[in-house]
Amino acid sequence: MVVAPTGAGKTYLAQLAMQATRRSTLICGANVDSCTQWYAHLLARLPDAPVGSGGGSMTTRRCWWPRTIARAIYAEALGNKYALVVFDECHHLPRRVYPRALPNIL
Repeated sequence: MVVAPTGAGKTYLAQLAMQATRRSTLICGANVDSCTQWYAHLLARLPDAPVGSGGGSMTTRRCWWPRTIARAIYAEALGNKYALVVFDECHHLPRRVYPRALPNIL
């Protein structure tokens, strides 16, 4: 878990982890704004890697990208398909959505 103030580079640190592992990555955003920010960040900084966005209309059984950004509510269905999972805003982990997702990821 990385705890740092806004603008300190948490997203960049996760990006470096993604680049270092070179494995499939699921980024779980707490809300649509978080997912939108991640999508823009990765498109700008990793233009050579496909990035999928699993917004509210995502059909979890048919969509898969090596780097996927999805709202946390989809993590339960997607989690076991990825080697690296990043939970944005992980202070929301105790919420009822995250506990259902974690067993499929761990």
